[in-house]
Amino acid sequence: AILQAIDQYDRMNINLKLSKGRRTKVMAGIKGCGTAPLGYKWSHDEYKPILVIEPNQHLTVNETFHWYLKYKSTAVVAKMLNDKGRKTARGNSFSSMSVQKILRNPFYIGVVQWGNLKTVGKHKPTINKVTFGKVQKMLDRNRKIKNANPS
Repeated sequence: AILQAIDQYDRMNINLKLSKGRRTKVMAGIKGCGTAPLGYKWSHDEYKPILVIEPNQHLTVNETFHWYLKYKSTAVVAKMLNDKGRKTARGNSFSSMSVQKILRNPFYIGVVQWGNLKTVGKHKPTINKVTFGKVQKMLDRNRKIKNANPS
C-alpha cells in the first residue's frame, strides 16, 4: 500500500511538472506540445524547438480556408482536397470534421493555446485575421442552420 501511494504521488508530481512546462512554453508564445498543425513542421532554432511553415502543406491550409469561403461546405472542401490528392498531417484522407478542425484552429492566425491559456505565438501566421473571422462566422451560421433543420 505504501509503494502504491508513492507511485501515485510520483505520477501526480510528473504530471504537474509537465503541465508547468507546457504552460511556460505557451506563455512564451511556443506551442506547448503535440504534433505540428497541418502546414507547419517542427524544427530547431539552436536548442529550442520551433514551428516553421511547411510549404506544400501550407498551400493546403490556404486552399481550405478560401474554398470554404467560396463553397460554404466542409464536405465539399474535403472532397476537393481528396480529389487533389492532399492528405492530413497524419497522412489520411480529409473528412468534413478534419476540414472543420483546420478552420477552427486559431494557431493559423498566430494564437497559441493550451487549456484556457491563449497567447500570441512566435510562429508565422498563415491566415489573416479577417479571413479567419469570416470563416468562423460562416461556420457558426451553418451550424445554427443545420441544428434548426435536423433532416
